[in-house]
Amino acid sequence: MALRNHVMVWRKRFRTTWNRHCGQVLRKILSKMEQSRIGIFDEDEIQSELHPILNVYKMCGFPLSTAYSEINSILEMVFATGVHLAEGAGVEFALAVHVHPYPQNVVAVWIYIASLHKR
Repeated sequence: MALRNHVMVWRKRFRTTWNRHCGQVLRKILSKMEQSRIGIFDEDEIQSELHPILNVYKMCGFPLSTAYSEINSILEMVFATGVHLAEGAGVEFALAVHVHPYPQNVVAVWIYIASLHKR
């Protein structure tokens, strides 16, 4: 929730509308991307999950992956993408986070941030 709130603060001049359905789809995709680190990756499956969204929206965004150290480094990484700068009538945003624990207190954090413009 902190990440979503920061995006809204960065966009303080504009209303930020969140597309929750797209966020749910992106969360599933992030989980699959984490699985791809151990060799299980089906690009066609990911494309088929995105297809209904891409029929309705032009999507601009991408997944980010990092080891968790502190929230500020994650906020800086998301801010640096510039996705929050998207403007225009009806622009919506999608945000998904997937966290995967590893031994020795290592935590992988996946973030997908995207702007959506109706076609």
